Amino acid sequence: MKSNTETKRTGKPLFAGFFAVAPALLIFLACDPSGRYDDAPAVKTRYTVADGVVLWETSKERLVHIEADVDDPKVTQLFRAQPGADIKWVVPGPGGDSASQLFVLTVPEDVRDDSAKVALHRLPIGKGAAARWETGKTFANIVFDPTGRYGVLSHGSASSSGGLTNPGEIAVIDLENPGDKPLFHDLYTAGRSTRRFVFAGPVDIAGKTRQLGIVFAEGAVKLFDIADLDAALPLIPMTAQDDGRSITPTQAIALSQKNAASARLFIRAQGSRDIYDVTLAEDPQKEHEVFATLNQHETGYDPLDMLVTRDSQRLMLLTLTQSRGLRVVDADTGAGFDIPLADRPSRMTLRGGEALIFGASRAVHFVTLEGLWTQKGSNIETIYLPVSVAGELVSDEARMVFEGKDDSLVLLDLEARRATRLDGASGEESPPRMWNGHLYFPQKELIDVVELKSGRVEQLYLDDWIEGLSLVPSAKTGVVWHGAWTGRATLFSLEDPSRAKSVVLDGIWLDGFLGQGGKK
Repeated sequence: MKSNTETKRTGKPLFAGFFAVAPALLIFLACDPSGRYDDAPAVKTRYTVADGVVLWETSKERLVHIEADVDDPKVTQLFRAQPGADIKWVVPGPGGDSASQLFVLTVPEDVRDDSAKVALHRLPIGKGAAARWETGKTFANIVFDPTGRYGVLSHGSASSSGGLTNPGEIAVIDLENPGDKPLFHDLYTAGRSTRRFVFAGPVDIAGKTRQLGIVFAEGAVKLFDIADLDAALPLIPMTAQDDGRSITPTQAIALSQKNAASARLFIRAQGSRDIYDVTLAEDPQKEHEVFATLNQHETGYDPLDMLVTRDSQRLMLLTLTQSRGLRVVDADTGAGFDIPLADRPSRMTLRGGEALIFGASRAVHFVTLEGLWTQKGSNIETIYLPVSVAGELVSDEARMVFEGKDDSLVLLDLEARRATRLDGASGEESPPRMWNGHLYFPQKELIDVVELKSGRVEQLYLDDWIEGLSLVPSAKTGVVWHGAWTGRATLFSLEDPSRAKSVVLDGIWLDGFLGQGGKK
C-alpha cells in the first residue's frame, strides 16, 4: 500500500542510562550503523499484557517489560532466572492479552543440580503480589478456569513434560488463596496417556453447579470439578476394550439442560465418524455422584468440526464432514439431514443467530440457525473470497482478515457480507493487527494504517526494520520491536499513528537503561 503523503520523521529517541556506555557502543555502531547483529540478544517471543509488552530474552534468561505509555514509557526487568536455572515456559495469566500477571516455570540447567528447584513464579504486571511455588516436577503448561480463580498445571501429552510422569496428575493453585504449595491431585485416567484438558465452564449436573473440567485421554475423557476435586466424576471410555481403533478426543461441548437434572456433553474424536453424546445425571444406584449414559450420532467420515445450538423448537448438533458437507441432527431424536456445500469445509463458528462455515479454499457460508430445520439449507448464503486463503490472521466482531496463498490480504466484512482484496498488502513478512476499525500492517520499515470502512491508508515510517508489532488497546498504543543489538522499540499512538506522536526506546538490553523508566 502506498500513500501520496509520507509522515514527517520527527520521532523522539530515548537514551536513559545510555551515555555511561556510549564509548563502548560506538565500536559496535561504527561497524553496523543500523545496530543489527546476527548475535543480537534473542527474543524467544513477545507477550501482550494489560499495560504493555513483555519480551522473553534468552541470552540472560530474563523477561523485560515495556510499559506502553507514549508520554512516559518505562522499561524494567520483570524477572530473571536464578543462576543455574532456565525459563521453561511463560504464560500470561487469566485474561489473555489483558492479563495483569505472568506465570513462569523455571527448571535447572542441569537436572543433577539440586541448588535450582523446579518452580512456578507469579509475576504481577503493575500492582499485585509476586509468588513462588516449588512444584518438584516439570509440568508442561498451565491453564486457567473460566472464572480466573484457578490455575491448573498439567503434563499435557506423553512427551511434553519429559521424564516419567503420571499422565493424570495435575497441580492446582487457588489464585485467590495461593498458599505455599500447589495442591497435587490425580485425575484417574486408568493409565491412558493424556492429550490436553479444557474447561467447559459452569454446568448444572444433578441439581449442582460444577466448574467442569474435561481431560482428553487416549480413547476416553475424564471429568472433574476444579472447585471440588474430591467429587467422584466419571471416566468415560469411548470404545470397548476389544475395539482396536485409536480414538482421540479433540473437541468437547458441555451444556446444562433446562430442568438442571442432567447435562449434556458432546465429544468429537479423531478416528471416529460418530459424535459422542453423553447425558450426565445423578447415579440411580447412588454409587457415584454423577452417572454417564453414552449415545452416538453417526455423521459421516471423520467429522472436522461441530457446534451445538438451539432454535425455538429443538437442540441441534451441527457437524462438518468432507463427505457430507454440513450434517444437521436433532440431538434428542437422532433424526437428521445433510446440506451439501460448495467448497470442502474446514471449520465453523457461531456468530449471533448464525453459523459461519469456512471452506478450505475460498467459500464462506452464512447459515441462519432459526428455521434451519425446515429450510434445510435454502437459507444459506455463500460468498467467495477473491483468492484462495492460507489462514485467518486477525479478526474483531465485524471483520476478519485472511492471508491469501499468494501472500495478499483479504478483508471479510461480516455485516455487509463482502470480501475485498487489500491491494498492495502482503502477509509475507509480519502479520497485521486490528483495532477500532483500523488495520495496522507492518512492512519492512513502515506501518500501513488502513481505515477499513473507507479504505484510506496512512503510513508511519520508522527508523529500523520491523521484527514484530503488538497493540495494547488499554493504552491505545502500538509497540514495534526492532532487531537492534542494543534492543530497540518504537511506541506510537493508535489514535494518531504519526512520527510526532511516537517515541523510540533504544538500549533496552543495557543494564544501565533497565529500570530507568522513560524520559529524563
